[in-house]
Amino acid sequence: MEKTRKRSLITMLVLLAVMLAGCLLIFHNYMFGNDVMVYGGVGSDTKQQYIMWYNGIVNRLRAGDLAAWDFHNGMGISQLENNLTAPFNLLIYLLGTLLGPEHIAGAMVYVQILKVLLCGLFAYLFLSEYGLREDAKLIASFLYAFNGYLMVWGQHYMMGSVLVFLPLLLWAIERTILSARGVFPDPYDIDEEKEKSSRGKYICPAAFAVALVSAVIILSGYYQGYMVMLGFGIYVTIRVLLYENTRMADRLKLFGTIALFMVLGVAMGCITETDFETLDRMRIEGQRAALTERFSLDPDDSAERDRVRAKFVRETIAKKA
Repeated sequence: MEKTRKRSLITMLVLLAVMLAGCLLIFHNYMFGNDVMVYGGVGSDTKQQYIMWYNGIVNRLRAGDLAAWDFHNGMGISQLENNLTAPFNLLIYLLGTLLGPEHIAGAMVYVQILKVLLCGLFAYLFLSEYGLREDAKLIASFLYAFNGYLMVWGQHYMMGSVLVFLPLLLWAIERTILSARGVFPDPYDIDEEKEKSSRGKYICPAAFAVALVSAVIILSGYYQGYMVMLGFGIYVTIRVLLYENTRMADRLKLFGTIALFMVLGVAMGCITETDFETLDRMRIEGQRAALTERFSLDPDDSAERDRVRAKFVRETIAKKA
């Protein structure tokens, strides 16, 4: 056991070293040059939207007037839709609040490097559940850390975040399955001490980890989150069906346990989805109230409203001319 842990620690240190070397090779212009991770072309949303969002949130935090609704973004948008709760964005908001919003663009590369490192470490953690050789886990984890989606579409900052937590959720699911080892003959070799300590437990720390990681995935971005959770539902179904010579009732019990905690996690993460309709109604009603106050007319009187608006536009143009 001690020898195995020592080998794992050495592998993880080597993995960290090669990942850092890879990041230095790929991102050195952003770290030491004049480039920043704000793109044009296919990544132009970073310049036109994301950095502006982050600057707006940081400015509101520094001014002490951060609200649930951002009236400075178009006709208004919920702050929760601006990835306000994304874990990696919290680092950006903290840095911007402490040092100023001018440091946000330059800090994005270090957030990206952090994602790469965590991707590799969490992938190694997950692969360790399968009794693979250390060199195999090292190579697979390194490849996952620099996967194409993170390197390309990860430039849309929030889209790369969910990849960090994919292997972590896989690991939590596998640990939950192993905790039921007294019922399910697991096909992978584990040591006797681990087997005795986790036998026959459906409700275990790993199950709560399933809920927590599921919540973090949703908080990282509901757009990617719902797709990931649908995929994991399929994965859990197939994973449980892989067990043979086991009563269907026992399989359903394990499936139900994992599904329950995944749903619990999604429900916790759905704070980002709450009151969107209410907030949107507030925006619309606020505009209606402002129109009524400004022009002293019934906002439901569309003909009169249009006439007054047209008059207002003509007067505004005449003043500018």
